[in-house]
Amino acid sequence: MALQQWLPIIDRVGIFAVSLGGVAIASQVAVAWTTLRARANGATRTEARARGRDAGIVTLLVAVLLLATAATLGLWEM
Repeated sequence: MALQQWLPIIDRVGIFAVSLGGVAIASQVAVAWTTLRARANGATRTEARARGRDAGIVTLLVAVLLLATAATLGLWEM
């Protein structure tokens, strides 16, 4: 019976963790894609890494803001 009261909380934490995992994967894909594209367009390794890092940071920030907005508006039960 004691576990029953924790199940909704465990469920929400699990959904949140999976969402953050998706955000991390999206950020890494943005880094890799931007870095490869920059190298293909003639950028040096240092320039390509900087562009990839910037793309990853922007992707991460946008995704976290979208998750926070959805949680605030109640679109995502948290």
